[in-house]
Amino acid sequence: MFVEGLLMCWNMDAWRPSAPPGADCLLKGDGAHPLMEHPTHTSDQEEVNVQDVCQAQKLAGSLIWLATRTRPDISYAQSAVSSLAARDPSRALMLGKRVLRYLAGTTDVGLEFRPEGADFTAYCHASFEAHRSTTGSVVTYCGCALAWRSAKQPQVAKSTADSEVTALAATVSMAENARALLESMYIPAHSMNVGCDSQACIILSTGEGSRKTKALANRVYYVREMVKLGQLVIFYIVTDEQKADVLTKFLVAAKMEAARRQLCLVRA
Repeated sequence: MFVEGLLMCWNMDAWRPSAPPGADCLLKGDGAHPLMEHPTHTSDQEEVNVQDVCQAQKLAGSLIWLATRTRPDISYAQSAVSSLAARDPSRALMLGKRVLRYLAGTTDVGLEFRPEGADFTAYCHASFEAHRSTTGSVVTYCGCALAWRSAKQPQVAKSTADSEVTALAATVSMAENARALLESMYIPAHSMNVGCDSQACIILSTGEGSRKTKALANRVYYVREMVKLGQLVIFYIVTDEQKADVLTKFLVAAKMEAARRQLCLVRA
């Protein structure tokens, strides 16, 4: 298996498995994980070790391959490793090896495709942060995860509603691409539903916002048009049932296990 080969490549096949990355700080109530804090700018005399950068990028590449194929539960951590690889490789390697220890305890976990119904549903979530917020998107068909993404937003969000609106627009775009792929294979996906846990975002996307929120509403104008035409239904979902939650933040072990079940990640 790829995970077992990856652990052997980094000489971590005999290491003791650990909880999900970031779970230790979350349990202590420390807030954000220290490895995710923005590093201070280095001076001209302080140069990044080129060998460390190569190692960090190598590890990030392996995690990207795994996260985009069968392990959406590590997508957020993988995104963090990739972001730190060039500017702070030592921290990227520390976080990446924590991900490897988590994978060591879940080598038998993989995606399960067991169709239930015929619904085409996407889930969007955003983690509002001081710098750039994170967007989490999951697209499912018949209850099975088809596509997912965890990425920093292109602009700095001014509020939670701002970050949620940006996440919604990105999720709808990804869902449309997935639906086009299904239709190219003659698989019907007539209606599209999007689950969002932000009431403000739902109000803006359905055209009920006030003048103060016009700038945010314009960001999802295309989404509003789809809602008016009956091509898209946006519904509210509680955070505990939000499948995209794991793509925007670190979770403790119990919540990570629940998130894996929501994404149809099961043990063989």
